[in-house]
Amino acid sequence: MAELVGGRYRIRSGRLFDAAGAISDALPLIIAATDPGAGDEGGEDAEVSTVAAVADIVDVLTEESLTAAYARIASAKRLAKGQHKDTPDDGSNGTLGLVFARSINGTVEQIVERLQALNGETPGGLWLDRLVINGVCALEYGIQFPGTSALMGWFPPTPDNGLPYQPGIYIVLTKTVGALGPATGAATWLLQHLQLFRRPTDIPELPKSDPADRKAIVVSGYQYNLAGDLKPVPDEYYSDRMVPEVPVQILGPGAKEPLAALRFVPWQDGGVIVLTGKFPLSGLLMFAGLKPNSWTVLRQPGDLQVSSVLPMDRRGFAQLLRVAEARSNLRFHQPKEQFFVQKVGDEGTASPYIARLMLGLLTLRDQVYTEDEAGRLAFDRLFEAMHQSLSTCRENVTDLTRLWRDHVEAVTSGKVVERGGQTIRVTESIDKPLRREVADFLISAVRVSKYNLQSLARLLGAEIGFLFQQPAAFENGLARLGQSDPRLADYLRQARGWSEQLVLARNAIEHEGWVLPRVTYRTSPGAVVPEEPEIRGVPVTRFAERMLDRTCCFVEDLVAHLLMARFGGKITLATVPPAKRTANSPLRFTITLANGGLTPWALAYDDVTFLER
Repeated sequence: MAELVGGRYRIRSGRLFDAAGAISDALPLIIAATDPGAGDEGGEDAEVSTVAAVADIVDVLTEESLTAAYARIASAKRLAKGQHKDTPDDGSNGTLGLVFARSINGTVEQIVERLQALNGETPGGLWLDRLVINGVCALEYGIQFPGTSALMGWFPPTPDNGLPYQPGIYIVLTKTVGALGPATGAATWLLQHLQLFRRPTDIPELPKSDPADRKAIVVSGYQYNLAGDLKPVPDEYYSDRMVPEVPVQILGPGAKEPLAALRFVPWQDGGVIVLTGKFPLSGLLMFAGLKPNSWTVLRQPGDLQVSSVLPMDRRGFAQLLRVAEARSNLRFHQPKEQFFVQKVGDEGTASPYIARLMLGLLTLRDQVYTEDEAGRLAFDRLFEAMHQSLSTCRENVTDLTRLWRDHVEAVTSGKVVERGGQTIRVTESIDKPLRREVADFLISAVRVSKYNLQSLARLLGAEIGFLFQQPAAFENGLARLGQSDPRLADYLRQARGWSEQLVLARNAIEHEGWVLPRVTYRTSPGAVVPEEPEIRGVPVTRFAERMLDRTCCFVEDLVAHLLMARFGGKITLATVPPAKRTANSPLRFTITLANGGLTPWALAYDDVTFLER
């Protein structure tokens, strides 16, 4: 670093002090500008206004050593720091705080949990800006604007920046790995800050990695409230939990085409207005009755404009539109088109089936198709068809089981039994509806694995059609697959047992004219008892429940395995123990680092039920 920064900066160890005499903890690395007349050229300690960045160095990163290093960084950021005449207008006068760890004891996930806890105890202006774990990853923050998915770099403002407004941005904590490595990536970021800290500088740029080589695992999001504190984004404000709203159109006098579209985004204790179009959002906010200089607008590419955090709720937003329409020649139009939220089932993500077979797998999909919209749409079309078939299977089994249990209860209780001498008459027959439910289940279950899942696997680069072919073709296909993906080949060999039984049962109905045997009855002391029909020697309800369970496990395992194979090697999957899964979203898989993360999951067949895995 000393060779790169030249004479404009000096690297030292020591402490920081401010004009009021406050002193920081001792730090092993201080990067300070060589400002003439600052009075600290010869000493170890540095006057804080000259300091661009501080860093702590930890030999072994643990929760305890992170806590101590975090406190030392905060002691430096806490010092009062004024604006310098050589700081560019668009520059950054903040003190960056970094921690470099030579190694880690435990997992990155444990460190992340501790970092989040420290953030919750500490004002946002004192947070650690980047944690670099040698050879593993960097825990860093990015900026995301409402209405976009891109993450941009973040240089934090000084704690006492004096601004009367807070930016309407999300601060996103990520676990990031890249081709350059976490230390080189941090050095590149640090040099960018040095170029913004003082003007002029002759600091060279380090090589930048291709964005395709970077993998960022999103951990959590934060946002500024009106007081300037960084707070976690509430769960209901995440994009996958919010119901989309139709934007309001801005129309000029006599205009047929809208000038822009805007929407209100709920925030911590206020709101943010997002405008898309060339109409200036600042012109609209003039009608909000806000104090002068108490707000601003940030412009982004694509004619995107985002307000600062406003002391405004939805009613205030509606009032703003009414005032602007009354005092100007603008009109505001809510299009008739609406977003329809349609009920598709009686379950939400609290159900393991919805959490794991829908939300969980789609979360993995997002890691694969981050920059490939066409690929994501192709995946989603096939995935939706498969998920619909699987939902139908579950409904079939539920209806079949309820039908049988209701009949058993009605018969054994005597509600539908008439006795006349030696004759016992059962006045209710379920043969026809039971046969219909069985046929529907077998057809939809085979559709899931033989057609829907096979098509999705082919999109993800795996051919599994041989699983449903005759023994010779199955063995040949297995041998071919074993050369490229031996784990999947071994899994399919063991899945052949149950899947073949399912296909044979379906074929018997569709091609051989087989029908479920009629229900028979026997007497026991004091009651009539129905005898459950069988499929391939197994009671019908037990057969259906078993095949549904195997199908659900097959879908989850296969899709997760094939998506994981496209992660690129830097990240992988781990399983969350059932006891640690959240009640509102009991996901089985979590994305982790291949190096330094949780124990990686590997595809392997087991006979554990879906709900017990």
